[in-house]
Amino acid sequence: PDAQRVFRLLGVPSSIDFTAPAVAALADCELGMAEHVLDELVDRHLLEEPQAGRFRLHDLLRAYARSLAARLPERERQRCLVDLYDHYLSTAITTVLPDSTEAVHRHLTDHRPRRPDLVPSASGPDWLQQERPNLVGAVRHAAEQGVQPYPWHLALVLWRHLYERGHYEEILETQGLALAACEKAGDRAGAAVAHNYLASAYHLFGRLDLAKQHVQSSIALCREVGDDLGDYLAQGNLAAVLAELGQVREAIDTVRATTSIRPEPTRSILRRLSNVAGAHMILGDYRQALHLQRLYLFRARTSNDETQILRALAHVGKVRSMLGEAEPAIRLLRAVIARKVRLDNPYGVSEAHNDLARAYRAMGRLDEAEKHHRIALRMVGEVGHAYLKAEVLTDLGETLHAAGDPRAADSYAEALELSTGTGFLYFQGRALAGLAECVRETRPDTARRYLERAHAVFVKMNIPARHDIAR
Repeated sequence: PDAQRVFRLLGVPSSIDFTAPAVAALADCELGMAEHVLDELVDRHLLEEPQAGRFRLHDLLRAYARSLAARLPERERQRCLVDLYDHYLSTAITTVLPDSTEAVHRHLTDHRPRRPDLVPSASGPDWLQQERPNLVGAVRHAAEQGVQPYPWHLALVLWRHLYERGHYEEILETQGLALAACEKAGDRAGAAVAHNYLASAYHLFGRLDLAKQHVQSSIALCREVGDDLGDYLAQGNLAAVLAELGQVREAIDTVRATTSIRPEPTRSILRRLSNVAGAHMILGDYRQALHLQRLYLFRARTSNDETQILRALAHVGKVRSMLGEAEPAIRLLRAVIARKVRLDNPYGVSEAHNDLARAYRAMGRLDEAEKHHRIALRMVGEVGHAYLKAEVLTDLGETLHAAGDPRAADSYAEALELSTGTGFLYFQGRALAGLAECVRETRPDTARRYLERAHAVFVKMNIPARHDIAR
């Protein structure tokens, strides 16, 4: 293709910048030809190359290219979009496999690239992060243009990266667009997947009511289309939401009810073990939780899934800190933090810092405990994970109270406000009990009222903590 044609085609997609493989897909030409034309456009000052191998249009030139692209035949524009989106999707699949979600394996493993010659030259460990703005823009543009199934396929392959890097707003946007596109196209299977992952976004922001609604919609659609495994996965996510809504025993029953579904993939087993262990932790059954987390770790190691291994190690460390086994918990959690920092996983790092703080508190090293709580609080504020923030604030309150620091009441009060607004019953109860402890000596009547409210919360949840409050 000549430089004029390529310049015009660059106005078709919404991409912020381009690589040579992307342009080769867009222009339907060989990679070497695309590299030659891009160099020519840079020499003519029609393109910028701010980073080696990445090219972009100046805003005024972008507007001009789009005006030229608008004159292209609709068939040509659609061909460009499909080829580019397919290149993005094919490369993303190659990048995330085999360490990806069960849904990616089920729905995208059999995808056949339209241009397989371009995929090896584009993929790499940092490719998803570099292309993230373009991929999010591609979901948006594909949904607007009705280019199915790319909106939900791209949103699906992006989900884990966005989750682990803390880009929660983009999960909400991409999965919402994917769902709308599937509903418009009558794609019930795609809508079931989008509902499930949209539920994860609302869960992250503490909108448990909407998370429950979307995951239930996913379950209903899976049953309509006969997707037993999708039903199973969504049931596991429903259990997690139920536990955080305070319906802990219902959560355990939900997970147990799915055990008859076969085949049961390794990642699904890990998710089930994690969900049940979390419920047992809320119930105060730490020995059973530790048994399940160790089983989770064994399964993760068997599958050689590094992400799940680190998550399991962190959870083992968390439970051991709750059991008062501080020294082994600290060793585990410090190793997890070091590895998750290298993997750029801010949620995992913040969670591990908070668990590490709990272990230091158990050893009476309260200054170090507060330091790690503060690190966790700062990081969780950056990623916007409401549930973890409520947990960190509650745990910080306990550490400050143990140190005789009056700021404990402020931390508990903030945790209570956040938990009440989001429906996190467990942290509501803990924050109320903590506030009672803060004023027990100076305002016993106020302390009693706080305890009565905490008791009501734990009775509603039907967990053993209600007996401790009653005493």
